[in-house]
Amino acid sequence: MIHFAHDNGEPFAFKFDKRKLLDDLYKVCKSVGVGFRMRALATAYTVKYFLEGVEGIEAYSWNLYYGQCYRANAPAIIGPSMEGNHLVEMTLTGDVKLKPNQIFERLREDSPFGEQLKMLE
Repeated sequence: MIHFAHDNGEPFAFKFDKRKLLDDLYKVCKSVGVGFRMRALATAYTVKYFLEGVEGIEAYSWNLYYGQCYRANAPAIIGPSMEGNHLVEMTLTGDVKLKPNQIFERLREDSPFGEQLKMLE
């Protein structure tokens, strides 16, 4: 388990300029002969849910759930919310065929933490 936090347990954030990172990465790759074929852009369908009353989530940590048992092709990410200690955030990413709201319903119906999500009704 990897845990990024200060010694007192408080979480921290790491911010960077993504545009600069990508520009510099592109320049380095091009300088060593990496070819680029950019034909299409992908669109991510991502929704962040703010949930209240969910129990059993480890405090002060981001929990990533991978695998088809979680009913999505991308991980379900659950962690603390900056909106308050009584909330957790769930981030779901889908695609044009399986949107995040459909993933959420599938998680509620049949997944390892479905019972926790059913309590939210």
